Amino acid sequence: MRSLLYAFTMDSFSSLAFGEAVGALASDKQLPFATAFDYVQSRMMLRFFEMFWKITEWFSADGRRMRAEVKVIDDFVYRIIDARLSRKDQDAKNEDTERPREDLLDMYMRLRLEDGTLLTRVGLRCVR
Repeated sequence: MRSLLYAFTMDSFSSLAFGEAVGALASDKQLPFATAFDYVQSRMMLRFFEMFWKITEWFSADGRRMRAEVKVIDDFVYRIIDARLSRKDQDAKNEDTERPREDLLDMYMRLRLEDGTLLTRVGLRCVR
């Protein structure tokens, strides 16, 4: 039951944030993004209790794994951002476009900074 709720939560969150589910409900095995997300989330929580986490993670196996799992997350998120930016460019050329999407990524893609510029690809990845 726990794994079913986890898969539902992962698919729901990714649909809300990125407009596409990661496929956790449809898969019998653990997905790389979901595994990476779990690990990074648990390590972030442990940082509250480790005063010198910046130093220990630099030299430990946990730190190496953390960097590897963050790369999995980055690759997943950048794939979605790049596809969305490409689609946005194509839609700008076509006048026959569907109504705007309504996920969080699209909202942030329309957001303008104080100087009037849009968020960059890296800025979209790092939105908090």
